[in-house]
Amino acid sequence: MSLPSTFPLPASSQLSPSPIPPLTSIPSIGFGTYRLPSPRDASLTPLLQTAIDTGYTLIDTAQVYRNQTKIAHALRDIPNYQRSQICITTKLGMTHLGPKTRDAIETCLKELQVEYIDLFLIHWPGAAKLPPHSIKHKELRRESYETLQQAQRDGLIRAWGISNFQLHHLHELDDIGLPGPAVHQMEIHPLYFESTAKIRKWCTDRGIHLQAYSSFGGGELQQRADFMSEMAEIGGRDPYETLLLWAFAHGFSILPRSAHCDRVRKNYVLDCKPLSSEQVLQIDGLGSKYREKKM
Repeated sequence: MSLPSTFPLPASSQLSPSPIPPLTSIPSIGFGTYRLPSPRDASLTPLLQTAIDTGYTLIDTAQVYRNQTKIAHALRDIPNYQRSQICITTKLGMTHLGPKTRDAIETCLKELQVEYIDLFLIHWPGAAKLPPHSIKHKELRRESYETLQQAQRDGLIRAWGISNFQLHHLHELDDIGLPGPAVHQMEIHPLYFESTAKIRKWCTDRGIHLQAYSSFGGGELQQRADFMSEMAEIGGRDPYETLLLWAFAHGFSILPRSAHCDRVRKNYVLDCKPLSSEQVLQIDGLGSKYREKKM
């Protein structure tokens, strides 16, 4: 049994007519660029060159990462880069939710130096500088949903999605009755597995693909030597590889990131042997165990 190179996206997210083909599937592994390049590095070229040479076919960025121009410059310097072979994901900043969504898309296109964006996500369900419980957030989200769908019809983006949405935000999408997002990108790892069960079910029931970021817990898991030791024992391999393979086993695509070329190569786990169902269940239980310890 081999690991999937792509995951399908819901047909309901593929709007027509559009001058460009819709995004019907998403690479199962992408290169995350949060906080890259690191302060000691002036360029992203070595990392992106390594990622593309290794086999990564998705690059994930965002307005708030402030590295879109650096990504464009790096890709321009990579001889074997082919735009049609790379899925580019970016995300709407909180300051652009609502009426500024179209401007944000056009800015991202300019900074990334591309004619279209493969996947455009709403990075966060709330707008900047508004009280957390303001009804205005809901109004601005709806405006962004409609703008993204029009951008899809206009050929500026191939698909749209959401990120970091909670269950009540998802129920809101049902109430609106608009065609749903293609992807929900959220933090998923063993410690956050049980607590995200209802969100994951809502998405899978509607065919919305789940994309996991922070597979290593944003540094939290690495600091738990006991957890990582058990992870390595269960997987019989590098604990980081085991965490990524666990995500695959649950049907999540992944976005590992690293500022080190050797780790970029190791994080590309498509050639690894998948975990067994028994190993996956053990890791599920391990996540619950350590979450209870943390609480």
